[in-house]
Amino acid sequence: LSRIEPEIHTLVKGKTGHQTMLMVHMRAQRTHTVRRKNMILTEFDNNPRAIINPDTFHPVLKEMPKTCVSFFSKSIMKEIANHYPVKKIACISNATADFPIYKINIKGVDIAIYQSAVGAPACVCNYEELIAMGVKNFLLVGCCGCLNETLEEYAIIIPTSAIRDEGTSYHYAPASDETIINQK
Repeated sequence: LSRIEPEIHTLVKGKTGHQTMLMVHMRAQRTHTVRRKNMILTEFDNNPRAIINPDTFHPVLKEMPKTCVSFFSKSIMKEIANHYPVKKIACISNATADFPIYKINIKGVDIAIYQSAVGAPACVCNYEELIAMGVKNFLLVGCCGCLNETLEEYAIIIPTSAIRDEGTSYHYAPASDETIINQK
């Protein structure tokens, strides 16, 4: 797909047997089909303990709310900090940045807020640390483009599935072309 990516107009996913088929409709109205027979990673270790674990470095914080709302947008984080009283309760650091974690209270409910790192590996590393500190639930707020002209600008979109085309998720679930939202 990387060879034709600049000309992609829309992406439609379909299934044929055991193979996933991606149909890419080109601007010139040509359709190319790519069949992927092999997954990026096929091994999966369901043992949640690694050799090095975040809880080795981050104990559970008594003050950490069980729910964390995380944003990719710095401007949204600033807006929330201007709208609600915030208290810095922790900070996660990596080689390139510090990520402060704040606690806010909305209608009597404490919530952690945090600006996520961009990119699956960096994002997940920080979430692992937040889990070690006591977070149980995440709500991730981001932005995206949309090719569906029937959706209004600034519409709220709640994904129910995602095509897995990165490597990070393969460390958390068995190999598959798509992941489905937890229905619980």
